[in-house]
Amino acid sequence: MSADNNCIMETYAGPGARMLSNLRFNVLVSFTTMPVTERKGLLLRLILPSHKGWIRMQDVHEMSFMLTLAQLNTFGGNRRFSFYTFAYYKFDHKHDPITAYFGVSLKKAA
Repeated sequence: MSADNNCIMETYAGPGARMLSNLRFNVLVSFTTMPVTERKGLLLRLILPSHKGWIRMQDVHEMSFMLTLAQLNTFGGNRRFSFYTFAYYKFDHKHDPITAYFGVSLKKAA
């Protein structure tokens, strides 16, 4: 990772992620190298502290979390960032993740 093209760095030392909704999950934060692309990325694992260790994801209608005390690198002008998600589920998609992509635009304040 370089300061030129990444906003959240491996040096992140904050207290981690906090669930904002659907508080039944705990979020564990780490950095990893993605197996296919060999690119480094932020890994957020949602852990369910239940006696079963799993729930039906069809029963989860929403969830949100915030990465607390993250310091962003400075950037000039407006920027668009791409996020790729890979969801691995214990039984159905353990080796075949559900993937998604979304973009976020940031505008530098005057």
